[in-house]
Amino acid sequence: MLRNLRRVVTGALEEKRTEGMIRSSLEARVDIYVGSKDAHFFENIHIADFIITSEARLVFEEPTKDAYQLEDVPHVGAIVHHATGQKCSRCWKILEEVSTESELCGRCAKVVEDHEI
Repeated sequence: MLRNLRRVVTGALEEKRTEGMIRSSLEARVDIYVGSKDAHFFENIHIADFIITSEARLVFEEPTKDAYQLEDVPHVGAIVHHATGQKCSRCWKILEEVSTESELCGRCAKVVEDHEI
C-alpha cells in the first residue's frame, strides 16, 4: 500500500513539476486521499518525510475528481499545492513555522539544541 501511495504522489509531483508549479518535491504541500478502510497502513508514519515533501495531509476519504490518480491504484489520489512559509536552512522544508530570525523549523531547532556542545 505504501509503495502504491508513493507512486501516486510521485506522479502528481511530476505533473506539477512539468507545469512549472514546483521545481522540487520540497516545494510541495500534498493532500493525499485514501479510502478510509486503508487508514491502518499509515499509523506511526510521518507521511511528509516518506514522500519527501514539506507538508502532507492524509484525508481518509475517496479521492476527489480533481485529484491525481493512477488506474491501477484504486482509492488513492493526490492534490499538490505550493508549500507556504520560509525555507528551513537545515532540512530545506518550506514551513510556516520557520521565521527569518531563527531560519530553522521547530524540529531542526530541537535537533541543533540537543546536539550543541
